[in-house]
Amino acid sequence: MSRHAILFFETGLPASLPGVAQSTPWSLFPVWGNYRLFDILYAGLADADDAGIDLFFFAPPDFQDPLKAALSAWQLDADRRVRLLPATAGEWRSWLLQTDYDRLLVARSGDTPLFESRAVLNMFEQKSPAACRLAVGESRVDFYLLPVKKLLGLLLDGKKHRPDDEWISDLFNRCLPSAISAHRTLPGRLLLTGSPVEIVREHRRFLTGQDMADYPTAFERLRTRRPAEKEAYIGERGRVSESFIGAGAEIHGKVRNSVIFRDVFVEQDAEVVDSVVMSGNRIAREARITNALIFPFLQSRPTLTCNIETRAAVGGTAKKQKNRDYPRLIFDSLTVVGANVEIPADARIEEASFIAPDLPKNKLTRYTKVPRGMSVVA
Repeated sequence: MSRHAILFFETGLPASLPGVAQSTPWSLFPVWGNYRLFDILYAGLADADDAGIDLFFFAPPDFQDPLKAALSAWQLDADRRVRLLPATAGEWRSWLLQTDYDRLLVARSGDTPLFESRAVLNMFEQKSPAACRLAVGESRVDFYLLPVKKLLGLLLDGKKHRPDDEWISDLFNRCLPSAISAHRTLPGRLLLTGSPVEIVREHRRFLTGQDMADYPTAFERLRTRRPAEKEAYIGERGRVSESFIGAGAEIHGKVRNSVIFRDVFVEQDAEVVDSVVMSGNRIAREARITNALIFPFLQSRPTLTCNIETRAAVGGTAKKQKNRDYPRLIFDSLTVVGANVEIPADARIEEASFIAPDLPKNKLTRYTKVPRGMSVVA
């Protein structure tokens, strides 16, 4: 009987927007409310797993604990499935030679498709073409279906062209694309797209259930995975309308038409409108966030300290403004604030601005106002 496996490589590659996600591994990132991107991906792989197709995740040491936690939430044997990322192609060849798999789906993290789980199983059941690259909708992704023998040959060939410590990037950037020309379409849709504007749109579409009719099994699996997390809290003076509030968030101000991630705190008299605010941000009194994407604040700090301080104003409503440095990524007047940014009191960051992640606070204190379309980098 033929045996198959799905092998994912978690390398912590950043998103395509320069700088914004350079400090965060996207495939494990807590996006889409209380679901990690991993959860959405696994909801589409579960039928393959149930059908006896083995599923393994190869990750460097720093990424293994988050992976194991994500797998454990699905009641899966994390210790068996999570493997140390091989240092060389030779180490991985040795591992493959000890198995008896016939075909593999080899994938690299970075793309997060939403698809029906039966679709992956169908790919394995169809024997022709023997090797192909998968596309989701109209977008090709780093998912390759191929016989083990062909993969072993590619690993030997790749050894002639690159240093051992670059074997994964060489495999996905050169060996697999050049050796496999056939492709097949996996019915589905990519959630992580090329710009923050589109990411915001996808957030709202996913959380309002607009995809539920097209992907009923995946959504049912997500609903049945109930993470044990504290509830969101809306204070006596908090006002929330047309928004999604993540687990553990606390709202004492006003939130409208927005997505608030877990463990975000919005103080009294603060306002968030038409925005996505990711985990760990704390927004002070009289601050206003409008049409903005605020990446997570992951640094330790005193409990009651706000990283977006009193009377700070981020974003605005001017129409169709683009960022001067990244016009194809930041447009429609969206303002993007990178991870771990502290915005000082009374700061004004206008439409389509980009604030780089991990920017020292004193860099922003130099500006009384960050003008429309401007980028502030370290």
